[in-house]
Parts: sequence; structure tokens; C-alpha cells
Amino acid sequence: MKYNITGSNLQIANIELDAGEELVTTGGAMVYTTGNVAMETKMEGGFMSGLKRSVSGAGMFLVKFKPQGGTGIVGIGGSAPGKIIELDISKKVWICQRSSFLASEKDVKIDIAFQKKLGSALFGGEGFVLQKLSGNGMAFAHACGDLVQYDLKPGEMVKVSTSHVVAWEDGVT
Repeated sequence: MKYNITGSNLQIANIELDAGEELVTTGGAMVYTTGNVAMETKMEGGFMSGLKRSVSGAGMFLVKFKPQGGTGIVGIGGSAPGKIIELDISKKVWICQRSSFLASEKDVKIDIAFQKKLGSALFGGEGFVLQKLSGNGMAFAHACGDLVQYDLKPGEMVKVSTSHVVAWEDGVT
């Protein structure tokens, strides 16, 4: 899978799929596809998995895109002005804000996670429910506004309001 992200405040991830590759998105994430891309809506993993995804904001049903007869392109974007961030799920498990997940490769699992700190959940404005991305592949998340990426060094601490953070590695508290 190859991709590039275009735009400034209404970004689109343009994802190129070769034969055998598959893109999984939430409903409403697709902006456009080339004519040779087949689309299928499915409740992946059964009812309970769909219910957990729905509670996390990803939706009960997922949309799968597969190219037919050559390379195809799928453009995805958020429903509001903002930025798209790519997450390499192959190396780490990521926790994302509710409803920030846009799309991923087929081997990425979308699950539910919960705020670890009661105060953050009650007073941070974002609630208890989060999204957990694990497995293997690339994923894309969306946030309103601009993004700042910050790589923590060992032992380093940065305090961020829970309503202003999009995604973080599972080990970060």
C-alpha cells in the first residue's frame, strides 16, 4: 500500500492499493475511488465486535475496498476540517480518541479501550471510551484542527488535556 496525504485544513489520504491489498474504513470516510475499486460493507468479527466498535465511535459496520484488475486508489478524509495522521500499527499498539479512526490495512484490529484515570474521563471532556488499534499494518486517524507530533524520550513527561490529544502509544499514561 502506498499513500500520500494532500491538502492543508481539509486533508485527504490518497491510498493506492495493488492486487490483493485491502483498505478498511469507517462509514463516511471514503471521499472518492477509482472505477476499478470494489466496495463491500460488512459487520466484521460478528455482532459483539461490531457493538464494541460502535461504542468506540468506529461504527458497527466497516467498509472494505479492494482493487479489481490492477491498481486502484481510494481517497479518505474526515467529516470536518482537520488533519490526518498515519499510525504504524506493526510496531506498536495505539490508543486513539473516540471516533478518530478513519481507515487501515486489513490486518489492523479496531477494539474498544477505556480511560485509565477517572478524573480524565469525568473532567477531560472526552469520556471513558477510546479506540484501540492493534495488529499489523498502517492506520489513519483524523483530528479537527492542526496536529503536533511529539516523540517522548525515556523518562520524559508532557501533560496534555485529554480533549486535545488524538493518539498515543499504549504504554503512555
